[in-house]
Amino acid sequence: MNNIDTLNRFAALDPEPASNFSDHDRRVKARLLESIVSAPEAPHRHAPIGRGRLVMAGGLCGLLIVGLAASVSLDSPVPSTTLAIGTQPLSAADLAGWTAIPVPSSPNSAVEQNCSETLLKNSRSPGGIEILNSDLRGVVGSVVVAKGDDVAWCVGTDNIPTYMLVDSAGYEPTLPDADDITFGPSGARLPPHGYGFALGRVGDKVESVIMHEDGHDITATVSNGWWSAWWPSETDATAIDGSFTITTKSGDTNTSRAVDVRDPSD
Repeated sequence: MNNIDTLNRFAALDPEPASNFSDHDRRVKARLLESIVSAPEAPHRHAPIGRGRLVMAGGLCGLLIVGLAASVSLDSPVPSTTLAIGTQPLSAADLAGWTAIPVPSSPNSAVEQNCSETLLKNSRSPGGIEILNSDLRGVVGSVVVAKGDDVAWCVGTDNIPTYMLVDSAGYEPTLPDADDITFGPSGARLPPHGYGFALGRVGDKVESVIMHEDGHDITATVSNGWWSAWWPSETDATAIDGSFTITTKSGDTNTSRAVDVRDPSD
């Protein structure tokens, strides 16, 4: 079977029809699949279950990712962790304590430590770990960590959080204007105990970002040039169709549809 046959079979099984994606997203998906099927097969290894154990291919655990432009190195072999998720979903109690307005998480929390250690072990980029973005919503922590060109996002309550590589070497990100944001990777874990998540970059004049989605007004965590947010959802939160309210440091406010923030060219 050649790569085109494999891509066509993947496309037929795609839970999100290609017609729902922008031209940019379709190009990225095609290149992602081509990278995966063209990559040399890694030696098979049996790994013991323990701290940092990750499961590849998110669909197996009910986690669907869209906007994968930032999840793969397009001009080099697939990163060692193109997409990885933890085996521990959030519980009903975890989600019940969720808050629309986050608070700062404790330094060196279990989620932050595991996310940092997992990125450190998998990243090929030089440099040390930098915490870009970290918060707590109820008992659930989320964090954005970087090592060189590689950036990962994690969410969870313990030392095996959901983990996702969202930026890597070889991919040239779209940077926002000073008073605007870009909409990067997003996705969802389907019900029961479902939630949606999204993140992206912010311009240096942006003070705050509020995401209006799925009946929630979610105050995003904004720091070090990134914004991130997640929220409970009893529906399919992969289709983000709400809006964003962006406030600048000078007090100017602008509300834009999520579809326009994701792909301004449409």
